[in-house]
Amino acid sequence: MKQKMTYLRYLFSDKKAFIYWIWLVIWITIVTLIRVMKDWNYYNNYGFQNYFNIFFYLFFILVFYIGYYTSGYLKYKLQEKFRTFYKSTILHESLYDVEIYQDKVRVKAFLQSGDIKLSLPHKKDYFQICKIDNSIIILGHVYDLGILKRHISPIQIDLDNTAVNKLKFTIKPDISDLVYNNRNLEIKFKKNISQINKLIIKDFK
Repeated sequence: MKQKMTYLRYLFSDKKAFIYWIWLVIWITIVTLIRVMKDWNYYNNYGFQNYFNIFFYLFFILVFYIGYYTSGYLKYKLQEKFRTFYKSTILHESLYDVEIYQDKVRVKAFLQSGDIKLSLPHKKDYFQICKIDNSIIILGHVYDLGILKRHISPIQIDLDNTAVNKLKFTIKPDISDLVYNNRNLEIKFKKNISQINKLIIKDFK
C-alpha cells in the first residue's frame, strides 16, 4: 500500500538532490569554521548577533530548503485537490513515460562580467496524466537546475485544436506546437512553464 505523502515526508523525498544539499552544508560549515578559527578572539568576545553573522549562510540554506520544498508540497497538494475534485469526471488516468526539456539557466560568472547560460540535460520521468473531455491534464514536476525536484501546478492541454474551458486548479498555457510523432505526443509551450519548454509523452493513447 502506498504511503500517504505528508509534509515532513515530502521535505526529505528528493533523495538524489538531498546528497547535494548535504555536501553544500558540509562545505559551508567547513568555510565557517575556518573563518572562526582564523579570528577566534574576535568572534569569541561578542554575543548572539555575532554568532548569527557567523552562521548566516547555514541559516539561509535551512530557510531556503524549507521554503523551496514547501512550495513544491503546496503544488503536490494542488494536484491531489484536482484529482479529488474531478474524480467522477476523469475519463482516463495513467502513468506515462515523459521526457522533460527545460530552458537554459542563467548563472553569475565568477571573475567575469555578465551571466552564463547553462543548458540543462533533458530528464525522463513518470507523470500522472488525466483525460477530461478533449483535454489532458499533466500532473508532473520540474527539475530546477537539472537537480532539484519539485511539483508544479496541473497543466491543462487541449487536444485536436479545440477550445475547452479552463479547469479548476489548473494552468492553461499557450501551445506553440502539438504534434503526434511515432506514437509520442510532443508539446511545445510558447512561454516556459516553470522552466519547461517542451514535453514528450511516450506511447500516448
